[in-house]
Amino acid sequence: MQTWHVASINIPVKVNNVRFRFVLTSDLGYNLEGVGIDDIHIFDKALIYSGGTVTGITQPVSGSNWIHFNSGATRVASLNANGNTLGNTAVSVYPVTGPARVQNNQYYLNRNIVVQPTTPPAGNVTVRFYFTDTEAKNLIAATGCGGCTITKDPYELGVTKYSGNPALENGTLADNTNCCYLYILPANTEIVPYDNGYYAEFTVNSFSEFWLNNGGLGGINPLPVSLLSFEAVKQNKKVLLQWITENELNADIYIVERSTDGINYAGIGTVNAYNTNNRSSYNFTDLLPIPGLNFYRLKMMDKNATFSYSPVRKIDFISTADDFTVYPNPVKDGRLTIASSGNINNAVLYDAAGRMIKTFRLSGRSNTLDLSGVSPGTYQLRMFTENAIQTAKIIIQ
Repeated sequence: MQTWHVASINIPVKVNNVRFRFVLTSDLGYNLEGVGIDDIHIFDKALIYSGGTVTGITQPVSGSNWIHFNSGATRVASLNANGNTLGNTAVSVYPVTGPARVQNNQYYLNRNIVVQPTTPPAGNVTVRFYFTDTEAKNLIAATGCGGCTITKDPYELGVTKYSGNPALENGTLADNTNCCYLYILPANTEIVPYDNGYYAEFTVNSFSEFWLNNGGLGGINPLPVSLLSFEAVKQNKKVLLQWITENELNADIYIVERSTDGINYAGIGTVNAYNTNNRSSYNFTDLLPIPGLNFYRLKMMDKNATFSYSPVRKIDFISTADDFTVYPNPVKDGRLTIASSGNINNAVLYDAAGRMIKTFRLSGRSNTLDLSGVSPGTYQLRMFTENAIQTAKIIIQ
C-alpha cells in the first residue's frame, strides 16, 4: 500500500548556494514496489503547534501578505486577506488526543480551528490550517467504525465549515445550531507538507469553525447529517413538527426536545432515522403543548453516540397568530432564514429611519433571504402571513 511520510531538514542560512542530494533506503524487511519523493517545499521554519487548546490569538489582518498566527514559536494558522481589511482577528485551535473521532460515517481530524475577524471580508480570503503528521497518521489508522470511509492519506482531505452563532464556534460539533454547514471539496483544498506536518490551504468569504474530513461517500459531504429543513406548525391544540434530511448513513434517532424558556430542554419523543444517504422526511406531533411559549429543537443522534442540534422553532399558544423565527441574527454571510408556523407571503426590510430598503415575495413556511447587497447596520424586517404580521430587529454585519 502506498503511504506518505513527511520529513523536514534545516537548510544552512549563511551560504549563497545550497545543493541537495536525496538518498533513499528502506528496511529490508519491507516488501514495497518502490520509494520516491513527490513534493519538495522550502519554507521559513516554524514547527506546527502540538499542545492543547489555545483561544483568542489576536492580531490585525489586512493587505495581501500572509499573516501568521502562532502560539509561542509554533504555527497554528495563517491568513492572506487578499486585499480585504478584517481588523483585529482572533484564531483559536482545539486539538484533542485519543482515537480519531466519527461523525456522519466519517472519521475526522483530531484538531479544528476557529477564525473570527472584527470585520467580515468583502471578498475571498485564503486560509492555511496547520496539522501535524502525528494527527494525520492517527486519522489514517482509525478503526472501529465499520461503515466509515477511510482516509488513505492527508491529500484526500477537504474542509467542513460551520458558521452561525459566534458563541458556538469552538471545539465541538455538538452545539452547532441556528445556521449552516458547507463542505470545501478536496479538489478545492490544497494539502502541503510543512515541517512536522501539513497545512490545508483553501479560500473562503466568511469565517467560522473549520474541520478536516474526507467528505464520506462521494467525497462531498460535511460532517453532520444535513438537516435541509425543520418546521413547526400550529394545529389547534397541538404542534406538528416536520423535518427533511440527507446523508444519514450513521444516523440513529432524532430526539424531539421542548422548552418553555428556550434554555432548558427536555425530550418529549423520539423518531428512528431511516439511515440513508437519500432525502428523508419525518414528522412528530406534540399532542400536549404547554400554554404559552413552546420552543422545539431536534437532538440528532448518531450510532456512535455523537450528536448535533437543529435550529430552534417557537410556537406561542397564548396568541392565535402565526409564530416567526429569524436566524442567524446578526447576519454575517448575507443570508437570513425566516421560519413561520404559517405560510409566509412576503417580507419588507426597513432601515433605522423607517425607509423601505428591499421587498421579498415569499411562499411556504421557510424562506432564505439574500441580503448580500445591504450595507451593515440595524434594520427592521416586517414579515406577513395570512394570519399575522410581525416585525423583527435585524443586525447585518
